[in-house]
Amino acid sequence: MQKVARLAGGDRLSTLPEDLLHAILSLLPAWEAVQTCVLAKRWRDIWRSMPCLHLDEPLHLEERRHGRIVPVFEDFASNLLLLLHNAPALDSFRLVVTSPSDRALQRWIRYAVMRRPAVLEIQNRHPWLQTHQLVLPAMDYSRYFAGRLRRMRLCGVRIDGRFFRGVMEDLELERCSVENPKITLQTVKNLTIRDCENDLLVITAPALVSLSCQGRNTISLRQTAASRVKAPICYRFINRLRKLRLRDVRLDGRFAASLQSSCPVLEDLELRLCQIEFSKIALPAVTHLTIYFCENDLLVVAPALMFLSCHDNTILLQATAASLVKAYISLPAASAKTDIQRELLASLFNVTSLYLSDFDTMAMFVDEPAYGFPVFRNLKNLSIERCFSDWSDWTGKFTALGSFVQNAPNLKKLSLCNCAFSEWEENKIYETSTAAAQNQELSPFHCENLETVEIKYYYGGDLRMADVLEGIRRTLGKPIVLTKMPINYIDMN
Repeated sequence: MQKVARLAGGDRLSTLPEDLLHAILSLLPAWEAVQTCVLAKRWRDIWRSMPCLHLDEPLHLEERRHGRIVPVFEDFASNLLLLLHNAPALDSFRLVVTSPSDRALQRWIRYAVMRRPAVLEIQNRHPWLQTHQLVLPAMDYSRYFAGRLRRMRLCGVRIDGRFFRGVMEDLELERCSVENPKITLQTVKNLTIRDCENDLLVITAPALVSLSCQGRNTISLRQTAASRVKAPICYRFINRLRKLRLRDVRLDGRFAASLQSSCPVLEDLELRLCQIEFSKIALPAVTHLTIYFCENDLLVVAPALMFLSCHDNTILLQATAASLVKAYISLPAASAKTDIQRELLASLFNVTSLYLSDFDTMAMFVDEPAYGFPVFRNLKNLSIERCFSDWSDWTGKFTALGSFVQNAPNLKKLSLCNCAFSEWEENKIYETSTAAAQNQELSPFHCENLETVEIKYYYGGDLRMADVLEGIRRTLGKPIVLTKMPINYIDMN
């Protein structure tokens, strides 16, 4: 009974193995991990050998001692934590600071490097980073990084080339400055660069698999593209690159050529807010393509494409991929001509899931197979948002919808969001009271496999919903269970 009582109400945490206790403490900031020493006798010294140190500076903590102000966090880290901590090696070291002295910071970093961490993260969150970058201590980093360091993340740090030595596979640089712009990263597989200050970075990375660049840094393969910002980047030996993400980048035609010649296994390409200065790009191995709010229209040759996401851009697919299964197409406000929209739609006939936004009525009208518009035999899910919002009449819009649905004989689910009316038409239609009368003229279309029709509308759209529902019922030609789903915004994901 006494044993059961001890198990029920005693300190069962203290009976856990030391490795498991270390794992628990590693989830805490060092400031809190040290405080566990008061829990029980077993816990008194556990923190001293934990392999993960996370020095996250809390709010500005200061206290007055002997008539002077003492920064509590700096005092804790320098005179308690690092003085008594005795782990021979670190699995990870994370330092997040905003204001400690340079002398203290260099002492903490030197301590961490000498314990050969597998993961090293240093974040300088000073509000004025341009004038308060963290300066790394002078030491032989290769001696401690070789053979162990796998991942490094630096923010607001001034770096020299010696700091990149080692066998790390993941490197992330944010708002850093590199003293020597020529960097060799022999083992790095995943590289992320955000808002670094250098005018030029020449990077040799033979093992690179994933590259992400964002902010004030512009990617230019082989130093080819002129940039509208200050930092062109040149990549060499990138034949193993599989993922490339670019943001706020100006790219000319030589970039497109470099992708085809230098990135033969590139599978995932994402371009956001880029200025594209070419009209055609060949992506022989790309399976996932995302183009988000970029400038200029684009012709894409991607025979292996499986997923396409295009926001506020007009693109055309050449040599349509039979493997394409999902497409998300949102046209820009100043939409392309109807024939361009139809050509784009025709290139998507293999998809199983399709999302369309801002397409005109006539672009979606399927009149006769003889005109060459393909049948969407694989399409199972169709979502249409803000389409049919041009000046076509009420009957024409529902006729276009019915013809497109009929052209997808295996369609099971249809979702409509804010379709059939544009803001400037609503008053006109209701003033003349023609919607109800035109519903009587609608003809049914064949959609034998259609199971669900989902209606999404903005709050305040109830006045027109009765006519919309009746129009859909007549167009689809048979009773369908319709669900109205009020929403406050459009989900762009």
